[in-house]
Amino acid sequence: MSFASRTTARNPPTRLQLFRRSATFNRSILCDLSQIAHKFHTKSAIHLSATTVLHQAKSRVFEATMTRRRQRSFQPGVFLRKMGARTYMALFREGQIICAQGDAGKEVFYIEKGHVKLTVKPKRGKETVLAILHRGNYFGAECLTGQTFRTATATALTRCTILVIQKNEMMRAFHNGHEFSDHFIACLLGRNIRIEQDLIDQHLNSCEKRLARALLLVARYDKVRKPIAVIPKISQGTLGGLIGSTRSRVNYFMNKFKKLGYVEYGERLRIHNSSLSGVLKDSIFSDLAASRPN
Repeated sequence: MSFASRTTARNPPTRLQLFRRSATFNRSILCDLSQIAHKFHTKSAIHLSATTVLHQAKSRVFEATMTRRRQRSFQPGVFLRKMGARTYMALFREGQIICAQGDAGKEVFYIEKGHVKLTVKPKRGKETVLAILHRGNYFGAECLTGQTFRTATATALTRCTILVIQKNEMMRAFHNGHEFSDHFIACLLGRNIRIEQDLIDQHLNSCEKRLARALLLVARYDKVRKPIAVIPKISQGTLGGLIGSTRSRVNYFMNKFKKLGYVEYGERLRIHNSSLSGVLKDSIFSDLAASRPN
C-alpha cells in the first residue's frame, strides 16, 4: 500500500472537503453542458433561420406565380356582372369602326375576342397606325383621366366581341375590389412597355427586323409559343404604317419571307414563328427568338 493510500485511510476527508470537491465537479459539468447547449443552440438557430428564409422565399415565389395565374384567368366581364355594373357586349364586323377620333369619350373598351387597329389621322397627311390590339387589351381609357374626346380611331380588323364599360362603372369597380384594379394596372403597364419597345425598335432596328417583330407580336408569339400561328390578313399599307415604312418595302420583305418559308398567304396569314423569330437573332429583341422559359 502506498503512502498516499495509507494517509487517506488513516485521515478520511472531512464533510467540508467532500462538499468542496462536489461543488468543483458540478461546476465543471455545468460549464461543459452550457458550452454544449450553446453550440447546439447556435447550430439550431442557424438551421432554423436558413429554413425560415427558404420557406419564405418559396412562399413568395408561389404567391407571385398564383398572382400571375389569377391575372391571366381573370375575366373582367364576369367580375363586373357580379358587382351589378352596367356593361354590355358589342359585336363588330370586320372593318367596322368601334369608336372614331373626335368622339366623346364616355366608355372604356375591353377586347374579348378579335383584333383591333388603332389609327390617328391628322388634318393634313396620311393616316398613322398606332397599334394592333388583341384579346385581353383595353382601349379608350384616356377618358378616365378627364380627356373629353377620343384621340384615335379604333377599327375591327376581324370579327370582334367588345365589352363596353361606362366610365363611372370603371371607377366604381376600382374601389370595389383589388382584383379588377390589379388586372387593369397590369394591362396598362404591359401596354406602356410595348410602346417603349416600339420606340426602341423604330430607332435601332432595320425595316426587315421591324416587320418580323410586328408579325410575331400580332401572332402573340411573346405570349403563346406555337410553331405556326394564323393571324388576320393585314394589308401591307397597315403593316407599313405600323412599322414606319412604305408599302413597297413591306411588299419586298413579305415576298422574301414567303420565299424563305416564313409566311404563307391564303384567306388568312400563316406565320411560321420559330423560323421568323430567327430574323431577330442579332437584334435587341432577341428574346423573341429564344426558347420559351418554363
